[in-house]
Amino acid sequence: MARKIWIRISVACVVAGLAGCGESPPGDGDVREAMSKQIEQVSGRAGAESQKEELAKIKVGNCAKADLGGFKCEFTAGAGAQTGRFKKGNKGWELVGVGG
Repeated sequence: MARKIWIRISVACVVAGLAGCGESPPGDGDVREAMSKQIEQVSGRAGAESQKEELAKIKVGNCAKADLGGFKCEFTAGAGAQTGRFKKGNKGWELVGVGG
């Protein structure tokens, strides 16, 4: 009996994982990469390169599932504490919104 329950739980976890329900929030490196991509889109590669030192200072704090999809994360950088919404796409994590 207990074995059947564990099998059902295991199957449910695999299905949830495949459906993206168990997606974990972005880490420091993911946020750095997303921010770098955003800067590059706005300021070009030279702009992103000029911010490399500041991007290296990013530390992610609390992240929670966002109402509009992805994760709303608090992070600190050279400019102090900030909040952004990050969503995982085909090309990795993207910054899709800033602020509260």
